[in-house]
Amino acid sequence: MAKRALGASLLDYALPDEGYMVWVDGMAIPKTAPNPYWAHKFLDFMLDPRDAAENANYIGYQSAVAATVPLVTDPIQSALRPTSEQLAKGVVPIDLGAFSRAYDTAWEKVKSA
Repeated sequence: MAKRALGASLLDYALPDEGYMVWVDGMAIPKTAPNPYWAHKFLDFMLDPRDAAENANYIGYQSAVAATVPLVTDPIQSALRPTSEQLAKGVVPIDLGAFSRAYDTAWEKVKSA
């Protein structure tokens, strides 16, 4: 299990060598947005590496903008950035469609066992 200590060993985190689930937050512009021009401008702003790094420092989430890596100043954010090897072991879940209900039921049984 890959483990990394953060700061003065106050916090550890681990990603299983067998793999792990990856999640991603996203921003979207609704089709009925009253001001799509300004919505696009906002997305452009949030994707600028300097602004994305500032956002990552503030909210504590990793940025998907690769150019932010050297600009992130929060030491915990920097330490939590997965390595390329760790990222390669991550799996992005797929939409299970109609099977989703059966999956949720099975997962509830696992958690309550």
